[in-house]
Amino acid sequence: MSHEPDRDRLESLAALILEGRSIDWAAEESSAGNDGLRSAIKNLRVLHDVAVLHGSAGAADPAEPAPQHPSRWGRLRILEPLGRGSFGEVFRAWDESLDREVALKLLHDEAEAIQEGRSLARVRHPNFVSVYGVERFDGRVGLWMEFIQGRTLARILRDQGPFGAQEATLIGIDVCRSVAAVHRAGLLHRDIKAQNVMREVGGRIVVMDLGAGEDRIAAALQTRAALAGTPMYMAPEVIAGHAATVRSDVYSIGVLLFYLVTGTYPFAATRLDDLRSGSVPRRHLRDLRPELPVSFVAVIERAMEPEPNERFPTAGALEAALRGEAATSLTSQRPGRRSVVAAAIAVSLAAVIAAGGWRVLRFATPRVNVSSIAVLPFEDLSGDDRGRYVADGIVDELIQDLSDVSSLRVISRTSSMYYRDHQKPLADIARELNVDAVIEGSVRRHDGLVKIDARLIDPRTDQNMWRRTLEQEEARVPEMQDGLGRAVIAALERTMRRPGVRAVDARAYDLFLQGRYQVNKRTPDGLRAARDLFDRAIEQDATYAPAHAGLAETYILLGAFAVLPHRDSYARARQAANEALRLDERLSMPYAVLGYITYEADEDVLEAFKQFRAAIDRDPNNAAARQWYALALNGQGRHEAAIAEIERARAVDPLSKSVASDAGSIYRVAGRLPEAREQLRLLVSLYPEFAEGHRQFALVHLDLGDYVNAAAELEAAVRIAGQAPYLLTDLGYAYARLGRTADADRVLATLGSQPDRNEDWYYAVIVVNAALGRTKVAAGALVACRARYALCTPFLGRPGLEELTRDRRVRAALGLK
Repeated sequence: MSHEPDRDRLESLAALILEGRSIDWAAEESSAGNDGLRSAIKNLRVLHDVAVLHGSAGAADPAEPAPQHPSRWGRLRILEPLGRGSFGEVFRAWDESLDREVALKLLHDEAEAIQEGRSLARVRHPNFVSVYGVERFDGRVGLWMEFIQGRTLARILRDQGPFGAQEATLIGIDVCRSVAAVHRAGLLHRDIKAQNVMREVGGRIVVMDLGAGEDRIAAALQTRAALAGTPMYMAPEVIAGHAATVRSDVYSIGVLLFYLVTGTYPFAATRLDDLRSGSVPRRHLRDLRPELPVSFVAVIERAMEPEPNERFPTAGALEAALRGEAATSLTSQRPGRRSVVAAAIAVSLAAVIAAGGWRVLRFATPRVNVSSIAVLPFEDLSGDDRGRYVADGIVDELIQDLSDVSSLRVISRTSSMYYRDHQKPLADIARELNVDAVIEGSVRRHDGLVKIDARLIDPRTDQNMWRRTLEQEEARVPEMQDGLGRAVIAALERTMRRPGVRAVDARAYDLFLQGRYQVNKRTPDGLRAARDLFDRAIEQDATYAPAHAGLAETYILLGAFAVLPHRDSYARARQAANEALRLDERLSMPYAVLGYITYEADEDVLEAFKQFRAAIDRDPNNAAARQWYALALNGQGRHEAAIAEIERARAVDPLSKSVASDAGSIYRVAGRLPEAREQLRLLVSLYPEFAEGHRQFALVHLDLGDYVNAAAELEAAVRIAGQAPYLLTDLGYAYARLGRTADADRVLATLGSQPDRNEDWYYAVIVVNAALGRTKVAAGALVACRARYALCTPFLGRPGLEELTRDRRVRAALGLK
């Protein structure tokens, strides 16, 4: 018997599949003339359904000859085809009006496509593809957008295998931020999948354009034709025919993350009807990847809850959960806990605080043995600003007291204070900070009294290991704080290395606490307020050394934030630090300040190192001292020592944005660019509004020659921090290297309108003009800067600045042969 008719019929069905045509499979099977043909048709049906579920919008047969494409479309010059499918065609093109490369998608001439394109153009986010415009021309609707050079996540997965939890978490954060921007524009994405998310060269995650309208989805579900959104990513309610919502996009993000870490989907369906009926059992992430962190798995499982109300309500809420995972991942890279809280003997702790009119509530408490501890923000029960800074001051002093204990690692204030606005179980906090015990408490001011309640807690069991409640007149808060610190240290069976506090003027101490509260805001206005408060504290009590130390640190930061010229900030910081040490040489921060000034201004490396070591000897938990020491070591080419020191700083301040940023900088200067890039990518994902993180990430891109991503990061930094000259230096340089002369000139125009001509201003004018090839202008600016500021020495080692370094005036000004 001849099988030619059967073969012809199967080939016809295969052709219909390739064309994306609808097929009545039930009719085809029932009309099959024999079991062999019927079986073959069933197999084709399975292949068809799998293609619908897993395909990427009907890519063309690679064996098919490439069709002719137009050389132009409207104002766009078409360069080459990139792909085609049932939606239309995609080309690489050149937009002559924007003077940039774009991706052009030619769609069917449908009104909703134009409306959708115009809506997309309203979405502006670094992680969402920029849509420049949409028009109808020559019978076709065209949508042109940012041209992304990189690979889709689907391609990366095929090439490299499943992602790890940390990398998937970072991708998820970026995707959530992008989708949240879409939602804020009043849109839904409806087509989130690995094929629609790209990793650009340089690491940026970019979510591509949206899926088709809901009416198309409904029609596709009814006809089983090609779907606008891949069904494997679709929420159950959408597959059931209900309208898509924000929570539907959240579900799709959950499936995306599931797919990234497993290479498969939550359901092993081969037919759309199976998904619609719910007959396919769901795979569980824990079964497929049992080694993944439990909390990471829980986030994904919640995002994929079948019931919409059980999911995260928004993409932002899912992002927040993933940020918690990223913070855990960041800190879990530290060494493991060195010891855990030992079993202790229950004893009655004798009062170690003189009575002095205090009311002390005693508790039978065990003596405990810990090697690392965190003091969490004390709750202010007073409800006013004064109560807040008193509570913060108590935490600061307790951290300082504990730092005086040998071999006890104390988490810095910066990382501890993170948990004021991020409530978590104590066990999670202890794990993230890598500590054995935590102290928490509350402060209440009432009727001229201050009541402090402090608890030492075992985070594994959430049980109090020690507790102390003190109440005293407000004027005696300094003594009460000192007594509290000594009581905690006694419970830890440790000994302080310094004697108790001397008597201090109550008003001076209050002003000091307010100054600390302001300086810890790390804002220009906060630093100005801190300077004034420390000055007033010193006027009240000129012998109070901590106020001088606080003033010294504040002046360093005023210079760093460009509030004061470096020359002035260094001189005033030096004076305040020396006075603090004259009054109390046991303080740590003044030595750190002197080390910073000695290195940056005096260029005396050996003396600076001596000062940094003195600061660290007096307080091994002084993260700023270790941070500045690490930067100085790196500047001298001692990269491994610098990395070791910055990691010690990170151990005591694991959530510090500043320490993390400088860590990335140190790895970059050490030539370890992949590590620097990954650390800084994590940092800007965790803290998207931290300008310095974006700047350091940009510097890595500059070193890699990736000027596109460098410019994007610097634009983000300028948006956050304003048009500071030190940011405009790098932004203008990146524009110049990209050939974006008009943008670089706009940077120079902005600089020209700024009245404050400090060193940073001159650096910007020098570097941007040199990068644009305007060597004479750059050389003149450098000579003028050197004449005004003896320390004016801009970094000229970047590509594109070689001509300036050969200029005779520049070499003479810099003392080069």
